[in-house]
Amino acid sequence: IPTASPELELPYLPERADRLTSLLGQSDAYITEANSEPRTIYVSSSVSEILGFSPQEVMDGDCVVIHPSDESVLVAGATALAERGQAFSCVVRVKHKRGDWRWLEISSLASYITDDGGYRSISLNRDITKLIEAQRQLSESEERYRVVSEMSRDVITESTHDGRTLFVSPSVERM
Repeated sequence: IPTASPELELPYLPERADRLTSLLGQSDAYITEANSEPRTIYVSSSVSEILGFSPQEVMDGDCVVIHPSDESVLVAGATALAERGQAFSCVVRVKHKRGDWRWLEISSLASYITDDGGYRSISLNRDITKLIEAQRQLSESEERYRVVSEMSRDVITESTHDGRTLFVSPSVERM
């Protein structure tokens, strides 16, 4: 873990933060920074679009609820980060302010050691709910297609434009 750099040129930080905020505004992600207590000390404004909470609400309290089935994954990653400085990524469900669950891919790393021996961690929290839903729908569609092709008395085939066969239904064996 690198230590904080005293020669860091502070006048450039607001400009860099503006660029990052602009980038986050175009994506389904938000950033958090936590200290080694661990307490969240920064949340980017894009959290409002993703979870419905203001950055201050997230920093103030226990409004972010992790799905009970996913807590152990997040705790294991956070423990590795705290004890060994080991970066981690995980996928968890987080409750939106409205009450529905959002899927987040969380990638965290220890960014630097503070003067008092603690550390700061930075996390990118990317909303992958639409991706998870699309994968679920694709899986269901594939299962329906499989059932139809297995139950059909007709032979179903799929081939490329040049005639190469990609799929032949099992009903071909009954012919």
